[in-house]
Amino acid sequence: MIRSRVPGSGTFGLRRGDWPCYLRSPKLDSRPVTTPAIMDSQTFIKLADACLSRVVEALEDIDPDVLDFNSADGLLQLEFADGTKFILNRQSGNHQMWLAAGVRAWHFDWTPASEEWLDSRDGKELFARLSQVVSEKLGQELRF
Repeated sequence: MIRSRVPGSGTFGLRRGDWPCYLRSPKLDSRPVTTPAIMDSQTFIKLADACLSRVVEALEDIDPDVLDFNSADGLLQLEFADGTKFILNRQSGNHQMWLAAGVRAWHFDWTPASEEWLDSRDGKELFARLSQVVSEKLGQELRF
Protein backbone atom coordinates (compact mmCIF):
# COMPACT_ATOMS: atom_id res chain seq x y z
CA MET A 1 0.00 0.00 0.00
CA ILE A 2 1.33 3.43 -0.92
CA ARG A 3 0.31 6.31 1.28
CA SER A 4 0.32 9.85 0.01
CA ARG A 5 1.49 12.81 1.99
CA VAL A 6 -1.11 14.69 3.96
CA PRO A 7 -0.35 18.40 3.59
CA GLY A 8 1.19 19.83 6.72
CA SER A 9 1.47 16.49 8.52
CA GLY A 10 5.18 15.96 7.89
CA THR A 11 4.64 12.22 8.29
CA PHE A 12 3.18 11.25 4.93
CA GLY A 13 -0.20 10.52 6.56
CA LEU A 14 1.20 8.02 9.07
CA ARG A 15 0.33 8.00 12.73
CA ARG A 16 3.08 7.57 15.32
CA GLY A 17 2.11 3.92 15.87
CA ASP A 18 2.66 3.12 12.17
CA TRP A 19 6.46 3.36 12.44
CA PRO A 20 8.67 1.65 11.44
CA CYS A 21 7.20 1.32 8.02
CA TYR A 22 8.59 0.98 4.53
CA LEU A 23 7.26 3.32 1.90
CA ARG A 24 7.73 2.02 -1.60
CA SER A 25 7.49 3.66 -4.95
CA PRO A 26 5.55 1.71 -7.61
CA LYS A 27 8.67 1.62 -9.80
CA LEU A 28 10.65 0.02 -6.96
CA ASP A 29 8.15 -2.80 -6.30
CA SER A 30 10.47 -5.41 -7.86
CA ARG A 31 13.23 -4.64 -5.35
CA PRO A 32 13.34 -6.73 -2.17
CA VAL A 33 12.90 -5.00 1.15
CA THR A 34 14.11 -6.68 4.31
CA THR A 35 11.91 -7.18 7.31
CA PRO A 36 13.80 -6.50 10.52
CA ALA A 37 14.21 -9.47 12.84
CA ILE A 38 12.69 -9.15 16.26
CA MET A 39 15.46 -9.70 18.78
CA ASP A 40 16.49 -8.62 22.23
CA SER A 41 19.25 -6.07 22.76
CA GLN A 42 21.81 -8.62 23.96
CA THR A 43 21.38 -10.71 20.81
CA PHE A 44 21.66 -7.62 18.63
CA ILE A 45 24.87 -6.45 20.32
CA LYS A 46 26.38 -9.93 20.01
CA LEU A 47 25.57 -10.06 16.26
CA ALA A 48 26.68 -6.47 15.65
CA ASP A 49 29.97 -6.96 17.49
CA ALA A 50 30.66 -10.15 15.50
CA CYS A 51 30.07 -8.16 12.30
CA LEU A 52 32.47 -5.41 13.38
CA SER A 53 35.08 -7.96 14.53
CA ARG A 54 34.98 -9.66 11.13
CA VAL A 55 35.74 -6.37 9.40
CA VAL A 56 38.51 -5.46 11.87
CA GLU A 57 40.11 -8.86 11.35
CA ALA A 58 40.19 -8.32 7.58
CA LEU A 59 41.67 -4.82 7.99
CA GLU A 60 44.53 -5.82 10.29
CA ASP A 61 46.74 -6.98 7.39
CA ILE A 62 46.36 -3.79 5.37
CA ASP A 63 49.10 -1.16 5.40
CA PRO A 64 47.84 1.64 7.70
CA ASP A 65 49.33 4.22 5.33
CA VAL A 66 46.83 3.00 2.73
CA LEU A 67 43.82 2.30 4.97
CA ASP A 68 43.81 2.87 8.70
CA PHE A 69 40.98 2.10 11.12
CA ASN A 70 39.77 2.78 14.65
CA SER A 71 37.23 0.65 16.46
CA ALA A 72 35.45 1.50 19.71
CA ASP A 73 32.08 0.76 21.29
CA GLY A 74 30.12 -0.35 18.26
CA LEU A 75 31.71 2.02 15.77
CA LEU A 76 34.39 1.30 13.18
CA GLN A 77 35.98 4.20 11.33
CA LEU A 78 38.01 3.54 8.17
CA GLU A 79 40.36 6.31 7.10
CA PHE A 80 41.97 6.31 3.66
CA ALA A 81 45.30 7.90 2.71
CA ASP A 82 43.50 10.94 1.25
CA GLY A 83 41.62 11.56 4.53
CA THR A 84 38.29 10.15 3.37
CA LYS A 85 36.42 8.36 6.16
CA PHE A 86 33.88 5.53 5.99
CA ILE A 87 31.90 4.58 9.09
CA LEU A 88 30.33 1.22 10.00
CA ASN A 89 28.40 1.25 13.23
CA ARG A 90 25.64 -0.43 15.16
CA GLN A 91 22.40 1.41 15.75
CA SER A 92 21.06 -0.13 18.93
CA GLY A 93 17.77 1.77 18.92
CA ASN A 94 16.53 0.12 15.73
CA HIS A 95 18.80 -2.97 15.73
CA GLN A 96 20.53 -2.10 12.47
CA MET A 97 24.07 -1.81 11.16
CA TRP A 98 24.71 1.46 9.34
CA LEU A 99 27.38 2.09 6.73
CA ALA A 100 28.34 5.60 5.59
CA ALA A 101 30.77 5.87 2.69
CA GLY A 102 31.25 9.40 1.44
CA VAL A 103 27.84 10.81 0.57
CA ARG A 104 26.23 7.36 0.40
CA ALA A 105 24.68 5.48 3.31
CA TRP A 106 22.99 2.12 3.89
CA HIS A 107 21.03 0.52 6.72
CA PHE A 108 21.24 -3.24 7.24
CA ASP A 109 18.79 -5.51 9.08
CA TRP A 110 19.68 -8.91 10.50
CA THR A 111 17.90 -11.67 8.58
CA PRO A 112 17.75 -14.88 10.64
CA ALA A 113 16.74 -17.10 7.70
CA SER A 114 19.99 -16.42 5.83
CA GLU A 115 21.99 -15.29 8.89
CA GLU A 116 23.10 -12.13 7.08
CA TRP A 117 22.90 -8.37 7.45
CA LEU A 118 20.85 -7.24 4.43
CA ASP A 119 20.28 -3.72 3.10
CA SER A 120 16.80 -2.56 4.07
CA ARG A 121 16.29 -1.02 0.59
CA ASP A 122 17.80 -3.35 -1.98
CA GLY A 123 18.58 -6.54 -0.04
CA LYS A 124 22.35 -6.50 -0.71
CA GLU A 125 24.47 -8.21 1.95
CA LEU A 126 26.54 -5.93 4.22
CA PHE A 127 29.97 -7.51 3.61
CA ALA A 128 29.39 -7.49 -0.15
CA ARG A 129 28.45 -3.78 -0.05
CA LEU A 130 31.41 -2.92 2.17
CA SER A 131 33.78 -4.88 -0.08
CA GLN A 132 32.40 -3.01 -3.09
CA VAL A 133 32.74 0.53 -1.71
CA VAL A 134 36.14 -0.02 -0.08
CA SER A 135 37.51 -1.73 -3.21
CA GLU A 136 36.25 1.15 -5.38
CA LYS A 137 37.96 3.66 -3.09
CA LEU A 138 41.25 1.72 -2.89
CA GLY A 139 41.34 0.83 -6.58
CA GLN A 140 42.01 -2.82 -5.68
CA GLU A 141 39.81 -5.67 -4.55
CA LEU A 142 39.29 -6.22 -0.84
CA ARG A 143 36.85 -8.79 0.60
CA PHE A 144 35.36 -8.91 4.04
